[in-house]
Formats: sequence, structure tokens, C-alpha cells
Amino acid sequence: MTATEQAGAGRVWGPRFWLLNGAAWCLFAVTNTSAIYADLWRAGRQGSWGQILTQYLVFYLPWLFVTPLVFWWVARYPLARGGWHRQGAKYLLFMAGWLAVYMPTEAALYSLVIHGTLRSFGEAFAGIPLNAWVLDSVLLIALFGVASARDRSRAVRQQEREASQLAVQHAELSARFADARLHMLQAQLEPHFLFNALNAVTALIRCHEPETAVRAVGLLSELLRYATHASTRDRVTVAEEIDFAEAYLGFQQLRYGDRLSCAIDLDDAVGGLEIPPLIVQPLLENAIRHGVEQIDRPSKVWLSAAFDQQALIVTVRNAPGSLAALTSGLGVGLANTRERLALIYRQPIDVRLSESGGGVDAELIVPQEIPLCSSTPHWATLP
Repeated sequence: MTATEQAGAGRVWGPRFWLLNGAAWCLFAVTNTSAIYADLWRAGRQGSWGQILTQYLVFYLPWLFVTPLVFWWVARYPLARGGWHRQGAKYLLFMAGWLAVYMPTEAALYSLVIHGTLRSFGEAFAGIPLNAWVLDSVLLIALFGVASARDRSRAVRQQEREASQLAVQHAELSARFADARLHMLQAQLEPHFLFNALNAVTALIRCHEPETAVRAVGLLSELLRYATHASTRDRVTVAEEIDFAEAYLGFQQLRYGDRLSCAIDLDDAVGGLEIPPLIVQPLLENAIRHGVEQIDRPSKVWLSAAFDQQALIVTVRNAPGSLAALTSGLGVGLANTRERLALIYRQPIDVRLSESGGGVDAELIVPQEIPLCSSTPHWATLP
């Protein structure tokens, strides 16, 4: 017997149970008394309602005390456990034992209360009519049914409570796992960005451009300052992200010189929106890596941010560019950005790639819960 079953069996003996138990058997006695009295009245015979009630109270008084025993038995030996044949034999044994003791005792008490004489156990047993055995057997089976229904109902409620607790625990663990995964992706993104930036500075030094390399190191320090600060925050404003993107593009222009020109289009309405940090830079990195690095002639990168239909739309376009070249090997930064956004917004948020006018557009749609407001877009063209 489990701890839950033992606790449930113990609650059978509570005051509420005894109150309901007594009320049920009294109501049963009153109902039978009223039925017998009505039959006598219809037959034109006189009968004492109080005397009939006394008889039935004597009949059902032992049931008041066997009821908790039946409920304990059902909790101890549930029919759904151990097999119907095996448990059924235990129930039949209980019924036989109870009826063998109760029926003669009931007959003896009836004789003592109604007639004032006490019959022996053997005489009382022999005088019990067959229909009384059948009726009391049916009554005991019905009591087993009520106890089983109650026990099953309590078991279902217990399972529902346990399932609810497990669901809450699962949700908490899932949230903790997602948070840990998010921090891991953030930690993975920062060194990835740093390594790429250091490689760019190394390339400038190898090309014997020390002054440009010094300027690049200065810009790099600003980029790392933002990246370090942003990594401790869950949200930054779009304006902060665009400022960071502008510094990043300026850093890349020192590396590529005349081969790279850049432009930023920021809608005034989106500057104050909050978004996860470091989601714009991976788009720019992929545009440069799969555009400028792969093409010998001059290239241009456009960055725009606008608000439309309750969502922030960030678009990065590089021209010239090839969609086939871009999709052949998307890097760690863009893959991490996708996964981070999916964890944060609890829904897939992908980067839409498309070819347009000899270039490639990478469009990121981030859901926002703010009212749409009017604005006047402006262009900021980097030197």
C-alpha cells in the first residue's frame, strides 16, 4: 500500500465522513419507513411510523460501522490492481464473513428491541429468510461500488494534481534550459565576432597599412565595449543596435577600402523599440563575407529598419551578390541569431533570403507589441 493510499484510507475516519455516513443511513431508514407506511395506508391497515422507523434503524445501525471498513477495504485492495479474479476472491471472502456475522446479529437485535426477547445465535441464523440474504448482499455490493467510485475519483484527482505539478516542473525546467541555451549562444557569438574582427586587423597589418590598422583597433575597442555591455542585457534599443552596426560597417570599410560602400536607412519610428542585442551585426557579416569578399569589383551594403504590421523589419542588402553563394555556407553568427530569436520569442523567426536587382536581400522580421506610429525615414550614408 503506497503512502498516498495510506493517507487516503486514514481520511476515511474523519468527522466529515462520519457525518455523511450517518446522514446517508438515516435517510435510507426514513425512506424505507415511509415506503412501508405508505403501503400499509394504501392497504387500509394501521401502522406506527415511529415503530417502523425504529425497526429500520435497528436494521441499518451495523451498516453505520461497516461502511468505513468497506471503504478501507476498497482502498487497501482496489479492484483495478492485482487482477479481477484475485481481488474478487478477497471481496467475496469479505462479504461472506460480514453477512455471516451481521445477519444473525441483526435478527437477534430485532427480536430484542421489538419483542423484548433475545434469541440465540443459532435460532436467529436459522430464521433469516432467503430474500433478506439477497437484499443485504445487494446492499453490500452497492456499498462496494460507491467506495470504489469514490476511491477511483480520488485517484484520478490525485493523478491530475501530480500531472499538473509535473507540467509546472517541466515548464520550469524548459525555461531554465532555454535560458541556459540562450546564454550559451550569446557566449558563442561574442568570441566568434571577436575572432573575425581580429582577423581583419591582422589582414591590415599584413598589407602594410599600420595607420589604418591603428584606426581599426580603435573602432574595434568601441565595438567590443558595446558587445560586452550588451551581453549583460536582455534588450537594447534599435537605435543602439544601428549605432553598433554603423561602427561595424566603418570598421569593415577600413579593411576593404574602396571595395565597400555602405548606407543606413533608419525609420524614426523604430529607434526606441527594444530588441535582443547583437542580431543586426550577423546579417552584415554574412553580407560582407559572401558578397564583398567574393567579388573583386566595388560592392555596396544597405541596412534598413522599419516598422510594419506590428513587426520590426530589418533588411540587409548587398550588391552585387549571389543567393547561391550566400546559402552555400551560412556562418555561426547567423545560425546563432536564428536560434536565439526562436528561444526568446517562442516561435521560429527566420532570415528570408531573396535575389533582387543583381543583389541579395536578407530580411529579418521581429515581432513587436507597440502601436504603429508615423515617421519620416532618413538616409545616413557612411563615407
